Parts: sequence; structure tokens; C-alpha cells
Amino acid sequence: MTGTGSMRGRGRGGPWRALAIGAGAVALLAGAFGLSALLTPHPKAPVAKPPFAVTSALPRAIDLPRVSFPTPKGAPSDPDEPTGWMKMPAYVDQLKNMTLKIADADARAIRMLPYFDDVRAAVDTAYNEGVFNNYSPSLLGDDLWSIVNGDLYRQDGKTRVIDASTVSGLANYSFDNFMPSPDGSHVGFVVSDAGTEFGYARIYDVASGKVLPQVYGPLIGDGSFDWIDETTFAYTRTPTTDLKSGDPSANNVSYLAKLGQPAPGRAILGAGVGSVPMEGRFTPAIWGARANSDMALGVVFGVSTAEFWLTPRAALLAGNPKWTRLASFEDDVDDATPFFQHVILVRPGKDDFPQLAAYDVATKQTKVIREGSRDLIWTSSWASDHIAYVFARAGAQVRLFQLDDALNLKEIKLPFEGALSEFSGVYGRADELTFKLSSINEPEHFIRVRNGAAETIETARQDDDAGRKAMKVVTEFAVSADGTKVPMTVVEPADRAARADTPTLLHAYGAYGMVEMDERSPSVSLWVKLGGIDANCHVRGGGYYGKTWHDAGKGPDKTKAHEDLVACARHLIDTGRARPWSLALAGGSAGGMVVGPVAMRRPDLFRAAVFDYAELNPLDSWDQPNGSAQIDEYGDASKPDAAAKLRTSDTFTEARRAQASPDLLFCFGLQDRRVSFWESTRLAATIGRRFPDANVAILADPLAGHSCGFATSSREMLALKYAWLLAELDPGRAAKGD
Repeated sequence: MTGTGSMRGRGRGGPWRALAIGAGAVALLAGAFGLSALLTPHPKAPVAKPPFAVTSALPRAIDLPRVSFPTPKGAPSDPDEPTGWMKMPAYVDQLKNMTLKIADADARAIRMLPYFDDVRAAVDTAYNEGVFNNYSPSLLGDDLWSIVNGDLYRQDGKTRVIDASTVSGLANYSFDNFMPSPDGSHVGFVVSDAGTEFGYARIYDVASGKVLPQVYGPLIGDGSFDWIDETTFAYTRTPTTDLKSGDPSANNVSYLAKLGQPAPGRAILGAGVGSVPMEGRFTPAIWGARANSDMALGVVFGVSTAEFWLTPRAALLAGNPKWTRLASFEDDVDDATPFFQHVILVRPGKDDFPQLAAYDVATKQTKVIREGSRDLIWTSSWASDHIAYVFARAGAQVRLFQLDDALNLKEIKLPFEGALSEFSGVYGRADELTFKLSSINEPEHFIRVRNGAAETIETARQDDDAGRKAMKVVTEFAVSADGTKVPMTVVEPADRAARADTPTLLHAYGAYGMVEMDERSPSVSLWVKLGGIDANCHVRGGGYYGKTWHDAGKGPDKTKAHEDLVACARHLIDTGRARPWSLALAGGSAGGMVVGPVAMRRPDLFRAAVFDYAELNPLDSWDQPNGSAQIDEYGDASKPDAAAKLRTSDTFTEARRAQASPDLLFCFGLQDRRVSFWESTRLAATIGRRFPDANVAILADPLAGHSCGFATSSREMLALKYAWLLAELDPGRAAKGD
């Protein structure tokens, strides 16, 4: 569970100012970019049938320097594999320097495009109007607290109470989360380095308005911080932040600490601590309980599942927990929440859909509350003083339920369909719940639930009504190679002319059972206002329809996910939205294992592909700092049988036997500890060597981690990416190539 209340577990004005509000956006796009064809209505163009011409035969969109990484002096040189040295720690600094020089040259070339300044102005306007604000609210009584652009404010954003850069001493920081104590007298918060993701927990005293001197950590991300009572809290500490000397994800320990006492506190769960067996790559956490339960929860996170342990809350507060196992890794329990004499569980149920159940602590019996289904996928729960709130979803949209102490379940009607995030209680208000709710064409609403009804407290400033109405959102279904219907969310201009070469960006992820929810995305809104179409293909391997959907695309061979993505591309073409020369793929992180191989195998279907900090070489990254944590999802590349299957998902392998390549853009941070940046440089070098006519661009941030940029660089990165894409997908280039 993640949320503000439970830290479990993320310029210029000028003629383009209208782009930020949608008025005249397409006209300005066409005039400035020379894409006048976008404005010319004509009958639906005939759909080309395969085989299409290889897209690299079209004129070059941008005259980028050819990608070249000279082998450093002393590094092993293999003519069959000249990029092998990139994986070696001894050459990481030299590779970073080479990468930054190439990225700087590529960025300069993109900025030379005649319309780049207009794209950058549109991005700046969107940022300046608050469209990209990082807004994380919570209520203390009637006082609204929120994280806005990296600092903590109260009184509806009018008074800054924590300047994160001053508290952390970091220029490149991320205010990860905050959590008021049960009585609202203190606020725990976590600030981390935005690149490495290592951070520290601090405590703010509301009465004095000061941050207490104690520093707790180091932590990874939000550090699983949770209050146990008004003066006691738990957090999880990593033994090292040095990626070269150890694995920060291994041998973590959870500590119990009290206000004002020296850090780190008392070790209560983790490697070498107490009676719970835990060594190596497992991460512990302590989840406190509301006053209605005498029990507290210890969680041990494995690679893809977790173990849950119970202890009397009094024993935990005394620093001597009495752990008993509630669920093992094999039980595959997704979530657990103490609630009066029960623990609310989300666990496997009928037909592989999650089931909502209640474990009775006294009788040790478990009662099924309600089975899940394709339209009711249970995810998590949160307990208040007298009731529990249970979260579920239908596809990419959230559902919310209320559960009383007699285990009666009632659904709460939300103001609109969308995605929910950052939930917490209202401190000083028993049984109230707050959260953010948004959808693709609705801005973030701050919602409060009380007396069984949901109401909007505040709406974040994200676009005007005209801008929202300018977008049309539909869910359609592509038919995959085996006949499976694959859902796809399509966002397009509401007044789009009926033509088949609209610049179209097709995304896919397909891993860990995760779902790209139908939530507000400022970057998607901006792309649509620029006249483009944004589509999200919910391939197998994700969790759109639950565990079965995940399992179908999980493991080393993601063939089903690849086929699903091809089907989504064909659907966009067959429905008259795009043509191969106006269609680009986009995939980030684990999504690289879906998008990358498809881009290499089907250059006839796509003009370009964008890889955001993508997993592109899982065959060679399994022994990296974060590699072993992915074995359950990807397969174990150290074993020959799994490695043979993993080749189908390894973009680097596919690139070495491809016959052609789309144009490629790589965007990543050099401090990424999740996906090594050399995966991107290695593929870029291979494509540049094998296909000299392919346009290969690199955008790299020296301070960013698992992202394309941080605070000050994110605007520029987005503008560079969109300018590159619009040049690549210019419909006029197809005519020039005929």
C-alpha cells in the first residue's frame, strides 16, 4: 500500500501560449511545423496492408551525429561484440563522459529544429500554469497540507513549512512522502536524492514549527515509514548506499524509534534480528495499526511476493515483538490490514482473481468476504478507527468499498471514474478518508469520504475546461495473434480530422502485473494538444485483468505481450488513425522488454521508438545490483534454459539479427540503480554501427536516476523528446519518401 497516510512500499510566452489551454493548438502546430496536412480534412485514407516499406527509407528527420563509443584504451576489444566493455565497472566513468558528450551533441541538433523553441514554450507554459505540479495532499483536521513541487505546505498551499533542499542539503532532491502522527502533533517525512533514491526520514514538530535534529536512515525511497502510536514510529534502513561495495536492497533492517531519542532506534525485524528468518535480498517493514486493533504487522518483501507476520501491538511498543507467521511467500497474499479482531486479506481466490477475506486472530479461521472477478480486482485496504476502506479496480479504473466491524461491505460511489492515489486518514476526524482521484480528461480532485459518501474538497489546477473537452478518450480492443482481445486506451483530439497519418505514440509496459491506470497525465495531454494521438496497449504481463493476464506475459518469453503490441499497432492503422510512418513506440523500465523486441522485429510497422530508462538487455543485466530482484518476473538468465527463452525479450540480441531498425531515442539518468544506463548505450552503439541511416538520439541526465530527468531538467527533456518525435512523425515526410 502506498499513500500519504501510509508510506508503504512515486517560461516563454509567444505565439504558442494557446497550446497550454488548447485554443488554436493544431493550427499553430501546422503553421509552425509545416504540418499543414494535419488541417486538411479528406476521406479516410486506404489502409496499407503488409508488407510495408522499411521506414528508414524515408528522408532523415534530423541530421544527428552518428552514435560512436570508441573502445577505451586497455579495454577488451572484440570485433564480434565491440560494446562488451560497457558492462565493466572499470570503465563506467569513461562511458558516462562519452555518453554526456553524445547527448549534448544530440540535444544541440534537436534544438536547431525550426520549431523547437515553440515546443519548449508550450512545455514551459504547461509547467508554469501548474499542469505538471507534484501535488500530494493530506488533512490535519480542516488544515490542508500538501507536497507541491518538492516542498511541504500547509493552509491550502499558502505556508511552506519544510524547504526540502535546506533540510536535506541536496540540490537534486525528492520529497517522497509525509505522514502525520495519529494525534497530528508531528509529521514524519522522507526526503531522498532524486537520482540514487537514497534518503532519510525526519520529524517535524507542528507546535514549534521546527524539524527535530534526529536523522533516520539511510532509506531506499520512502523507507516504509509508519507511526505505531503518537510518539513511536518504525522505518526500514539499508546497510549501504554504495552500489560498488554492496547491494542496498540486501540485509535491510526495520527499526523502532521514539520521538527525541537518538537514531537509529531498536532493531526489531530484518536480517539477523529476532525470530523471523530473513537474509539476503528481502526487505522488511512494520505496518502500525489503528487503535481498533491489538495487533501490528511485520512484512517481509521478497522479489514478487511477501510474507506477513503478526505481533501484539503492546509487545512491539515494548521493543520485544512476538512474531507469528500469518502468510508465507507461497500463500501469495497481496495485502493485509489489522482490523479489530480480524486481519483483512487480499489473497488468491477463484479463477485466479484476488479474493477479499478476513482472518480471525482469536480463532485462526479465515472467512471469505467477497470473491473477485474481471471487473472486481481487489488490491488493498486501510483501516480507520471504526471502519475499513477496501480498494479494487475494474481494468484501469478504481472502485472503493467500506467495510464495518461485522464485515459488511458497501461500495462508495466516486465523483467520476478514474485512478486513485495517496490515500490517508483525516487526523482528528475518525473514520474519514482522503485521496487523490483523477482521470485522463479530469484533473486531480482531492476527495474526502465521510459518512459513506465521497465529496471533492479541492481540484488541482490542471488545464481549463476547453482543454479537457478537446480530448476524446476511448477504450478499444485489438485482436492478438491467438484471438485474445487486448484492451487499449486511446486519447486523441476530439476534433481530429478523419485521416490516417496522425502522429501517434503507442505505449506498452506489461510486467509485474501492473496496470497503467486511467489517470491524469500532463505529458499525454500536451501531446494531444500538439495534435497527436496517445495510445496505451494493455498487453499481457500487466495486470489489467488480474493474475491470469499477468501470468500470460510473465517470465523470460514474453511472446504473448509482443503479439499483443503488434495487434494494437495494427488496430491503430486499421482504424484509420496512423500509418507506419506516423506511428512511434514508447516503453520505459521493464516495458523495454516488450517494446524493444517488437521495434527490432517489425520496423515495417513503426517509424520510431522511444526508450525511457528501459530494460533492453536482461540477458546480461541479471548480475547487476538490481538484477537478481527481477528473476521471478524475467527468469534466471544464469540458467541455460531460461536464458534461451529470454533471448526473445532481449532487445540487444534482437538488434544483432535485425534486418532494419526504426529511428530510436534513448532517455535515461546516469545515476539509475534499477536499470544500468549501459543497456541503452550498448543498444544505441549497436544500431548506429549496423544501420548508419537510422537516426539514433541519446538524452542523458548526469544527476537523474530511474527517470529521464529531475526538477530542473525535466522540462527540457520533455521538449527535446516531443520535438524529436514530431520531426520523426511529420506526415509530409512520407510524401517526400515516395
